[in-house]
Amino acid sequence: MSNSIRTWLTLGLVLLLGAITPLRADAPSREYQLKAAFIYNFAQFIEWPDKAFAKANSPIVITVLGDNPFGNVLDQVTKGKQIRGREIVVHYEKNPANIGQTHILFIGAPHNQNPGQILGGLNGVLTIADTDNFTGAGGMIRFFSEENKLRFEINTKATDKAGIKVSAKLLQLAKVYKDD
Repeated sequence: MSNSIRTWLTLGLVLLLGAITPLRADAPSREYQLKAAFIYNFAQFIEWPDKAFAKANSPIVITVLGDNPFGNVLDQVTKGKQIRGREIVVHYEKNPANIGQTHILFIGAPHNQNPGQILGGLNGVLTIADTDNFTGAGGMIRFFSEENKLRFEINTKATDKAGIKVSAKLLQLAKVYKDD
C-alpha cells in the first residue's frame, strides 16, 4: 500500500473523527466511529452506474439496515458534505422490505446473519457489513479486525456484477476477496 494513500486516508479519518462531538455513555464504540468514517470515504472512491440515480442531482443515499450501531455518528460524518456534487442522505431502516432507493447499504444485526436473502434483491447498491460470511455470500465490503486494526475486504466480483466501479486507490488499501 502506498504511503501517500495511507497518509491521505489516515488524515481524512482523523479530521472526520475530530468533527464528531464528545462521547456519551450511550455513544457508539470507537470501532463504529471509525466504520462510519470509512463508509463516507468509501463513497468517494466508488462510481455507481448512471441508472442508480433518478436525476443528475439526486443524493447519495446511505441506509443502515437493522440495529444502528453508529448512533448519530454517521449523520455527523456526512452532514453538509457532498461527493461529486451530490448531497449525502442517511436513512435508518429496520425492515428489508422498506429499504427503497439507496446507494450504500450497511447491513447490521439481525439481518447480517443471513445476508444472502437481502443481497439477492439489490442492484447497483454498494453493500457493507461486518460479519465473517458477508463477502462469501456475495456482499461487497466486509469490515474485519486484524492485529487490533480495522481492515476491510472487497469482493470485486460482486461490485463488477452490480456495475459498481471501485477506484484502484481503494483496492490498494483493501484485502481483495478471492473465491476459493
